Amino acid sequence: MNRDRLARAAVVAVVFTAASDARAERLELTKGPYLQALTSRAVVIKWETSAPAPGVVVLRGPSGAPREVKTAEKTEFHALDVTGLEPKTAYGYELRVGDAKAAGKFVTAPEGDEPFTFLAYGDSRDDHPAHEAIVQRMMTAPGDFLINTGDMVGNGDSASDWREFFRIEGPLLRDRAVFACVGNHELLGLGSPPWIRYFHPGYVKGDNRRGLFHTMRWGNTRFFFLNAMVSWEKGDDVTWIQEELARAESEAGLAHRIVVMHHGPSSSGPHGPNETLRRMQINELFRNKKVDLVLAGHDHFYERGELDGLRYVITGGAGAPLYPPKRRMQKATLALESSHHYVEVSVAGPKLSFVAKRADGSTLEECALEGVGYACKTALKSPHRDEPAKPPPPATPPKKSDCDCGVPGGARDGRGWVGLVAACLGLAATRASRRRR
Repeated sequence: MNRDRLARAAVVAVVFTAASDARAERLELTKGPYLQALTSRAVVIKWETSAPAPGVVVLRGPSGAPREVKTAEKTEFHALDVTGLEPKTAYGYELRVGDAKAAGKFVTAPEGDEPFTFLAYGDSRDDHPAHEAIVQRMMTAPGDFLINTGDMVGNGDSASDWREFFRIEGPLLRDRAVFACVGNHELLGLGSPPWIRYFHPGYVKGDNRRGLFHTMRWGNTRFFFLNAMVSWEKGDDVTWIQEELARAESEAGLAHRIVVMHHGPSSSGPHGPNETLRRMQINELFRNKKVDLVLAGHDHFYERGELDGLRYVITGGAGAPLYPPKRRMQKATLALESSHHYVEVSVAGPKLSFVAKRADGSTLEECALEGVGYACKTALKSPHRDEPAKPPPPATPPKKSDCDCGVPGGARDGRGWVGLVAACLGLAATRASRRRR
């Protein structure tokens, strides 16, 4: 009897152990799939799994005939370059990695001068419920692609921060490509920032030689994505934007130029203007090279302004703690509200217009570019410049722990006192430490 009992116990133990091992070995998608570098003829599909494994993407176009694109590499992170696509065409795709499956869809860019819309947002960081509210609202908004102004996470070197980001934005990024500039919080930590792997369009099979700046064209508009967290006094960043803007002057069919950078030329928030841009007269370069609009973040609110003929919009309200404006507004500031929001930007031929939307779906303001200024259907009340501005009730003053002036090379977890002091007090001296990767 005892021998039978021992035998049965042994069988149960073996079965339990085998089941546990099977669960432990089960492959899971931890990030993605999500879309990058979408053009009229190609797209990069990225994903990450819980263990190294090859994968296959099954693509279906208008003909309905499936096409398989495989990667044989046994790695956890993949960036699969899918080429041979048709312009302005809807595709569905399914990613298969072991037993794990996920499906998405996308529409390629047009090759002609056709109207399009994109959604701009940034500074999601730490307030996950607010971030989720913005993403849910954006899921229902029209938009051919996404523009992110940086500071996606609180600590760009934190695996848990990135897991939470992809958990929240996964459904959005699965079907719409995001083009992003790097923020200072993405540069926290040591070594190569994970942001390069996740969001730099040059990262295909390890190619990240283009540094932290890049450009892309959609329809009649060219976008320039800059690393604002450098000194700009010398180096590849300045040379690159000078050459790219000069090249754009002779680009056929180009009607608009939009610069995307985390810390912009002017702001009435705690961070204020990007003084390094002013010292290097980058604003003058933008104006002379016909830049229509600068999209920025860094200060956690919505701001619209015009600095000596250079128009800008700050969209830093995708989830980070909201900031009040300074006691005195910058002269360049035309409208400001501390609220969680995103911006719908529409381009139709020579016309460029935008609608800023709050998390509840209400319209913050609606404007178009006109001449060297704006024409607004609905606009926020212009802030008073001759007396201290009153912070709107929803604004949340930044706490010491929310210090937003992170510096690469500080404490790896972004919370040590060395990293915090370096981030908050040594930004000007250390911005140049990571010009390019």
